[in-house]
Amino acid sequence: MFNYYDEIKEKLLKNEIYAKVKDYSKERNKVLTYYEVGKLLSEAGKEYGNDIIGQYADKLAIEVGKKNNRRTLYNMRKFYEIFNSEKLYPLGSILLSSHYREFLSLKNIDEIKNEANNVISDLIVGSTRDENGNLIYVEIPYRNREWLYNEYIVKDRDAKDIAKECGINIRTLREWISMLDLPYKPSKSEGITKEILYDLYRVQRKTTLEIGQIFNMTDGAIGYWLKKYDIPSFTT
Repeated sequence: MFNYYDEIKEKLLKNEIYAKVKDYSKERNKVLTYYEVGKLLSEAGKEYGNDIIGQYADKLAIEVGKKNNRRTLYNMRKFYEIFNSEKLYPLGSILLSSHYREFLSLKNIDEIKNEANNVISDLIVGSTRDENGNLIYVEIPYRNREWLYNEYIVKDRDAKDIAKECGINIRTLREWISMLDLPYKPSKSEGITKEILYDLYRVQRKTTLEIGQIFNMTDGAIGYWLKKYDIPSFTT
């Protein structure tokens, strides 16, 4: 028999650990956790009845944290049921958990859908001024998942080329690639040799974050190259 409680507990505990990461990805992880826990609660409710949320909340408050109370769990389930049924969940790749708290305070699905669309518009649209000084709004291409997917994945363009075209640095583009939940693809022009990486990591004992700053890359990208070059970690 599937143990819904253990699955929910594990996801919430992992979220607590991940919450210590100081970057945007922790917000995406929180949203994903809310959605997955909400799905489990919805399924458990169908199998065991709505009272199961109260039972889980009493145990989770003790074993994970007091914030995992009945109201929180009900909101997680509501979040899943709303965004799953309306196919709005993909928006979670660029929305923050604070957006969802605002959405859940609204009364009906139409209000939530309209507000979600407004937030997305704000995120992918920027402003500039025309030759007469009038304010005009323009779409920011690299913040549009469809556009970036087509350029980065379908056309197989190099991330540095896209960043240059958009007038941003590579780190900013990497952040949006991550936020839009696109697969990581090592840059064709990164040019990190095994010898250089070994010296920085094993000899100079720099962290992946420090090495990433040197090459203007994310620490995740450095981790990819460490694994690719079979460079052992400090623990081995």
